[in-house]
Amino acid sequence: DLDAFDFASIDTEFKLDHDLILHLGGRLCSKYLEQHLSKLDCPYILINAHADRLNPLQREIIQIEAELDSLLKLELDTASNATPYKAINSSTNEKLAEALETAEFNEYHVAVAISQSLGEQDLFIGNSTPIRTFNSIALPETTVASNRGASGIDGLIATACGFAYQRKNALTAVIGDLSSLHDLNSLALISRLDTAFILVIINNDGGGIFNFLPIRENENFERYFLSPHGMDFSSAAGMFKLAYQKCMNQSEFENAYKQALSSESKMIIEVTMPSESTCKFVETMRCTNG
Repeated sequence: DLDAFDFASIDTEFKLDHDLILHLGGRLCSKYLEQHLSKLDCPYILINAHADRLNPLQREIIQIEAELDSLLKLELDTASNATPYKAINSSTNEKLAEALETAEFNEYHVAVAISQSLGEQDLFIGNSTPIRTFNSIALPETTVASNRGASGIDGLIATACGFAYQRKNALTAVIGDLSSLHDLNSLALISRLDTAFILVIINNDGGGIFNFLPIRENENFERYFLSPHGMDFSSAAGMFKLAYQKCMNQSEFENAYKQALSSESKMIIEVTMPSESTCKFVETMRCTNG
């Protein structure tokens, strides 16, 4: 496992030599991994259960149509080649932990706390920044789901409820404030579930992900892209008779989340933070590794 690949690949000295790329399954979800693979000059073999074209890198590949279950049962001796990966992964995770100790409260604090405490709960991750944040840290061995609505952020609470209903297992859902506002009426579905449901709403007062893009330098950025709304979700929780707690720092969230897990309740944990804090943290990691 190279679970810290996104941050590791930012390092200017990051280099792994490969004799072969063996890609099992569908499209990769990390742009950093795709960028790394695009620079490698070695054979690329894609094995998938269907013959649909899958080549976003626009490079020469060998594509094989085969069922993955039988391939995954093969016992491959990879231990001798794993040492460099493990060392890079360990070093990057140490840098991440050190940076979080002094960083302004951001989404990585939330993601790490959840991954360390989730236990046997399932995890649903919303779009925009949450899915990217969780994708760049180590996740526990659990069932993870996500969904992209027609506009990217619509219907996520409803989808999470449907996932929890089908799985019949306790669930933690991590969704942004705009996604939650777009699907507020689906909070009514949570009370109908027979299992615990923790909805963690990352409230950075607007479209925080746009802080990562060059458009943030535009004079109309705040009005048309960030779109601050100034709302919280306390009244919404009361309307739908859900337990509620607001957290403004790492300690408050860790305590609230652990209490929610132990109580097996249906509740909203609203986490407030500056809109630019997650972007600043990623930039800090880039400077540290760059």
